[in-house]
Amino acid sequence: IPAGSITATVNVVTIDDAIAGEGNETINGTISAVTGGNGATIATPTAIGTISDNEGVPTLSISSPQTVAAGSPADNIITLSAPSAVPVTVTVTPAGNGVNPTVPADLGPQEYSTDGGTTFIPVPSGVITIPPGVTSVIVRTPTVNDTTGEPAETFGVTLSAPSGATVGTPSVTNTIQASDPVTVSIANGTTVPEGTNS
Repeated sequence: IPAGSITATVNVVTIDDAIAGEGNETINGTISAVTGGNGATIATPTAIGTISDNEGVPTLSISSPQTVAAGSPADNIITLSAPSAVPVTVTVTPAGNGVNPTVPADLGPQEYSTDGGTTFIPVPSGVITIPPGVTSVIVRTPTVNDTTGEPAETFGVTLSAPSGATVGTPSVTNTIQASDPVTVSIANGTTVPEGTNS
């Protein structure tokens, strides 16, 4: 503090990152080891400043509709518009839709991956958790290859009840290809006299 002045301003440079969900943050400025000023002492050693969050919360979207053979999984992609400083949760629900909706028995238990597909985690109670910093998640819905002749079917995967984010694109539709076509055959009859049934 220059001689003759009673105040001085200390500027702290903050960084405008792209991380969402941080909320307001505080910083402490502390003074110590005062010299000069004819024996000046410290009356208030600490001041608090606030950094306001300007990113808000990220937006969740689901994409990458799949067409798969029965028995193969459908992998959809959930993306966050920005990395979050806190875990984000969202409910993921598969259900038949369209003209030929997939029945529940044709879908298996869902899994998800937060590391690009290296490892998959069961979806507990339909809720997935996206760790801080992760912006892309694979949601895998297994399909069942049964022996019933079925036309092509469709099912949606829908996002709802987010925490720490909002939902932008809420659903995607996947298609299971027609499978196990039914074959109808007729066998040769017996030889009978004219006027009788074979």
